[in-house]
Amino acid sequence: MRLFQTLKQAILLTRKYDVVVTNPPYMAVSNLETKLNSYIKKNYPDSKMDLFAVFIERCQKMLKINGYQAMITMHSWMFLNSYEKLRVKLLNIDIVNMIHLGAHAFDEIPGEKVQTTSFIMRRCHITDYMCIYCRLVEPNSEKEKEEQFFGVDNRYYVKQNDFERIPGSPLAYWATDLITNAFEHSKLLAEIASPRQGLITGDVNSFVRKWYECSRTNTNLCAKLSDSKIEGKWFPYCNGGSYRKWYGNNEDVVNWLNDGVEVKGFVDDRGKQRSRPQNHQYYYREGGTWSAISSSSFSVRYFPEGFLFSNAGMAIYAEHSQLLYLIGFLNSKLSQTYLGLFNEGFNHNQGDIAKLPIIKSKVEDKVCKKVMETVEISEAEWDSFETSWDFKKHPLI
Repeated sequence: MRLFQTLKQAILLTRKYDVVVTNPPYMAVSNLETKLNSYIKKNYPDSKMDLFAVFIERCQKMLKINGYQAMITMHSWMFLNSYEKLRVKLLNIDIVNMIHLGAHAFDEIPGEKVQTTSFIMRRCHITDYMCIYCRLVEPNSEKEKEEQFFGVDNRYYVKQNDFERIPGSPLAYWATDLITNAFEHSKLLAEIASPRQGLITGDVNSFVRKWYECSRTNTNLCAKLSDSKIEGKWFPYCNGGSYRKWYGNNEDVVNWLNDGVEVKGFVDDRGKQRSRPQNHQYYYREGGTWSAISSSSFSVRYFPEGFLFSNAGMAIYAEHSQLLYLIGFLNSKLSQTYLGLFNEGFNHNQGDIAKLPIIKSKVEDKVCKKVMETVEISEAEWDSFETSWDFKKHPLI
């Protein structure tokens, strides 16, 4: 009897279907118990970040040829670097249509965290197949999304092959030919600059302070790469912060005494290092920083020599004039448009920045001059408040 039940279960599990429909579970694979975690990483390496992505891949394997797969999932697989290999797989079958719902698709789930997309795929591949996309990310309720769905201005008809024209193949169905052509006629930012994630201390409370919490005698706010020996315990630390362009948010310092001996030696009870002092070769160099997580638009701030940087305040490095030019571009509305191709949310990592197209301008010198003037205005404004370590007196006095 037990053998019969096992065979019956095996037949059910290996069966192929004409249609598979599901709203899959959502959970980071890293939060699963060890056995399931190991199984997913071994068998689903391209979708191992979250269970919903594993279900996308698994349901596709359950289909007969020309079978249909209908799902509603988080929309992150459409854009993020971590799902690039999964996207490459899925673009080998047809996306018949998609309703991109974004946030507020369910009135009982408030906020921006849950952003969804509903789609139908067919297990076949037709060359130059034209997919239909409906964009409903702007409405803020179920009723508004329903009303907009029946409109005609939010439909996009896209050939799947066109997604391959953008690095990482994000499903940026709304991108015009003018936008995608820029990738074919320009260099990527990573070819001319170095966007990087910085020092992860492993314990912010132990290793990071506000500059005014530390003694000035062991705080070095003006370290130079040219210094024969860089002394001090606390150093300026780009660590994110609220929305601000051009200059500022310089409030944090990090313990980097003796080249970070305490941070590098920070381990857990089992002796495993908890800190990650990465990209050390960029420490103390001038650059531009942005907040990895923002509730507003993307913004970049210039910082001079002497700073370290973090994973919350990532940074970009280049030769001085090139750096100013890139900061000007990254603070423009055009960069916001391109960043939206890779990430519809509020997280901005160095991988997304690296893929932005950069077209050299004949007026680059003028752009750099204007950027520097703007940085100086922003710096003067920042220094007019007591939160700046360069504060002298209030401008109204």
